[in-house]
Amino acid sequence: MFVALFDKGNGLEKGQEYPFHIHENSIKNNDCETAGFGKDPNYKCDPSRPDKCEVGDLSGKYGDLIPDDDGNVIKKDYDAFIKLDGSSGVTGRSVVIHLSDANQTRYDCANIIVQNHKRKRNLRFLF
Repeated sequence: MFVALFDKGNGLEKGQEYPFHIHENSIKNNDCETAGFGKDPNYKCDPSRPDKCEVGDLSGKYGDLIPDDDGNVIKKDYDAFIKLDGSSGVTGRSVVIHLSDANQTRYDCANIIVQNHKRKRNLRFLF
């Protein structure tokens, strides 16, 4: 499962679509460019075949982030293909929100926080 929470303090505009992806590196010095490339950047996502999507292409699998009238987004989905640990896991990596422009400009970013629970583990993106 992943949970993405974004509030109006990020400047997200209602009705705009914001692609978001897991990237290879953690964020250094609040610079989204340090996130590196998207996880598994060589695959093209087909939402009807999430097993064939790049691991980090959350928008390709679940749709872009679309803020509500207040500029908030809460997105919850289950992803059976995201691993938390190990060399292919997402712990220590980042999530990046992009603009829907031709360059996929990096708009905002954050490091991934894994929250442990007794019964399940959740991946949470808090911006």
